[in-house]
Amino acid sequence: MIARGGMVRVLIGLAMVLVVLTAPAYAQRRGAPTNQGPSNAEIDKKQREQALDAQYRSALKRTKQDSGPARIDPWANAREADVTKR
Repeated sequence: MIARGGMVRVLIGLAMVLVVLTAPAYAQRRGAPTNQGPSNAEIDKKQREQALDAQYRSALKRTKQDSGPARIDPWANAREADVTKR
């Protein structure tokens, strides 16, 4: 068996290991905010994002409407005059 002094050391060591392993869990719980809903800053940020999204979608629609069926070929002058499909 373990001597009395050795048993105390083992118990203290086990207690310290237990404290070290459980301390991070308590540290995370302590600062957890309660669910109070979104703050004014979060609401403003969300509204700005929605406005920016709406601007992006409208710009995208305008570019789709402006682009007609005619395509521009930037390499037209670089090709030979007699181009046949292979």
